[in-house]
Amino acid sequence: MEMTKEDARELLSRPTYRRFLGAYSTVLDLNSTFHEQFLQDFVSLVAETEYELFHDWDATSFLAHDMLQPICVDFLRERTRGAAILGSSVSSVLYRSRLVQNALSEWADEQSFSLDGEALAMFAWYCHSRYHDWFMDFAPYELHMGGYDWRAEVAAKWAHFLEYCNHGGH
Repeated sequence: MEMTKEDARELLSRPTYRRFLGAYSTVLDLNSTFHEQFLQDFVSLVAETEYELFHDWDATSFLAHDMLQPICVDFLRERTRGAAILGSSVSSVLYRSRLVQNALSEWADEQSFSLDGEALAMFAWYCHSRYHDWFMDFAPYELHMGGYDWRAEVAAKWAHFLEYCNHGGH
């Protein structure tokens, strides 16, 4: 059975994918008819990039869930638009920055503390300047295979950030 817009809506409604969507838009309503083209574009991308997954769609497949996460992140990153004057490169950095900020915020909530927007923005900029490759590749993936732990990565970067700030930025 082929993946449909309804399958895409269900997939993108899962907590892992909601993280990716949250960095794209805080007001995106997948149940709105306004977003039907958005869903169709995602389904078309899956058909184009993962032909077998598209044609043999199984909503319960861990493999499909794991394989589509990076595709979803790239899909949303490419659709993120900042002010036109900024250009697509800056828009990409904005999406990545929101992913990092949202991940840190979620991790902090789990650790029973909260951070304001300024601290989140400073952390994202620190990661962009000190760990550029990590920053540009980071996404809070929830992979069933491979043992990836985004929370541990964020915790480690947060510890480095605090150390950096507490030593006067040196």
